[in-house]
Amino acid sequence: MRERFRWEGLLLLLFALFVFSGEKAWAADSTTPFPDPDQGDTVVTADGAWGFWRTTGDHAQGQRTLDQATTIKSVSYHMEVSLNLLLGETANLSMFLNGTEIGQFDLKTVDMEKDVSFVLDAPITASQFNIELRLTNTLTGLGFYLSPDDPGSITLSSTADAGTIEGTVTEKGASNAAPGDPIAGATVTATNKDGGQKNHHHGRRRHLYAGGRTPGCVDGPGKQDGI
Repeated sequence: MRERFRWEGLLLLLFALFVFSGEKAWAADSTTPFPDPDQGDTVVTADGAWGFWRTTGDHAQGQRTLDQATTIKSVSYHMEVSLNLLLGETANLSMFLNGTEIGQFDLKTVDMEKDVSFVLDAPITASQFNIELRLTNTLTGLGFYLSPDDPGSITLSSTADAGTIEGTVTEKGASNAAPGDPIAGATVTATNKDGGQKNHHHGRRRHLYAGGRTPGCVDGPGKQDGI
């Protein structure tokens, strides 16, 4: 009997060590820091780890484990830029989830932070998600810097609803588009119900139609439908 209790106690101890030393499991729709070295995230640039972003392929990468398998339908990302030395250049960035590109956005000289949201055309079901932010063009200047001490944040959402927002299409010649013309990569600069500003970006897999209506995109001038 004493031997049995000894083995049971050892098994309980091993289980507790596994649980408390393992990777933290996040709930879907919760916001986590990214890129964050405390989460095991890495930033790899041509200048080295956590260097200036200025070369095609510079990227941040990390993994998030959810508490259960979840179908992710949208992703929201808040980018914190510690030092912006673009000096008139534009940095083109792409976001990947489990190896699939889910959208693109631009970073300009005036941007010290950036809020973007992506609705996935093909939702991804998993319990572990690899997140990657990648620079897709090479800059002639110093570029920009993301500090490990001041990470942004990311939300993996099980819904395609990023809130009811209003705004105007601000990029890709939207003001000159005829009703029904597709505007790939357009951005809606929007105001949430709580008054906060958010840029909702549609990558090349999803189109915005000026004055027309597409599920999940703009419904008329500045109205969002289903996002």
